[in-house]
Amino acid sequence: MNQRPLVIVHALALVAPDREQGGPSGGNGRGETERCRLLPINIPAARCSERPHSTAEHTACTPCGSKVRVFSGLRRNRSRRPGPDVMSTIKEVAVESQFDTVVAAYEQSMEAMPFREHVEAHSFLRAVGDVTGQSVLDLGCGSGLYARRLRAAGATRVVGMDESTAMVDYARQREEREGLGVEFLAANAADPAAGALPGISGVFDVVTAVYVLPYAPTLTALQGFCATARRALRPRGGRFVAAVLNPGFSTDPDWYRRYGMELSAQQPSSEGAPGHLKAWVGDEVLDVDFFCWSAAAHEHALRAAGFGRIAWIRPQVSEQGRKAYGDAFWTNYLDCPHALLLHAQAGPRAELASPIPQ
Repeated sequence: MNQRPLVIVHALALVAPDREQGGPSGGNGRGETERCRLLPINIPAARCSERPHSTAEHTACTPCGSKVRVFSGLRRNRSRRPGPDVMSTIKEVAVESQFDTVVAAYEQSMEAMPFREHVEAHSFLRAVGDVTGQSVLDLGCGSGLYARRLRAAGATRVVGMDESTAMVDYARQREEREGLGVEFLAANAADPAAGALPGISGVFDVVTAVYVLPYAPTLTALQGFCATARRALRPRGGRFVAAVLNPGFSTDPDWYRRYGMELSAQQPSSEGAPGHLKAWVGDEVLDVDFFCWSAAAHEHALRAAGFGRIAWIRPQVSEQGRKAYGDAFWTNYLDCPHALLLHAQAGPRAELASPIPQ
């Protein structure tokens, strides 16, 4: 669930296979493989000689060469059950990134979940403000959804960075078709070294991150995201705009249900405590694991990275959203949104050149 939206994507997606003719990647001796519908990989119909593996063990599947992680006790998060001939002995399969198996659902979610367009996108783009003539780095760009919108909004250069090679591959393929002029890079933004990469270090006016910081499992990783953002901004300063998990989100299972999601978290909550989000995107039932950080932890990470003036911004509903669904529909979300926006300024200036959007 940039866009790794909390509501969109998860590593624990169960691969739903389609039968197709096998090739050099391996097969079952009859020229057949099972091809993942969302990823450009083949899962052989023959039983992998290395399965089953222990929980969370990283390995490479000998027949197809795919680097996977096999888990033994995880929930199925697809509503359609794959054929028993393939899945009878294969456990829940997860790729390295939480987002590699759900590129299609990621794209579909903007239309399938009204709050994404009418609250999330409306509020986020409003907080980013006018980017005409500016350069923008979008951390956790996912399939490039916001990177494309920022480019269309007038940014002269937009780069999307994501650790998921599947997301980046998809974004690049779409860029080849559409030719918007957006660049995409596969890199882990939690590693501050990502901000020092050639073509990234010190060249951006604005850095954005939608639902990225909640995936930091440690304070070090949280600070790493912020450090990458600061390193990417110009030496004279710039802005960092991030959509983050609301530290006070509701764990009432019905609170966000009408918006297509449900959140839960370890109680009592503590810094870095694990949380879980279930989202319904069309036919998909997706699960997302995240980590809970307080407002103080976010602000500490930002200041440690060199950001000064920090503002928290509550989301708003677009006029189109109000007209389409009515004010009552949005009451729960506006009273206690699952996400908030952070707007931070870096650089030698004590004051912003323009006010922080409210």
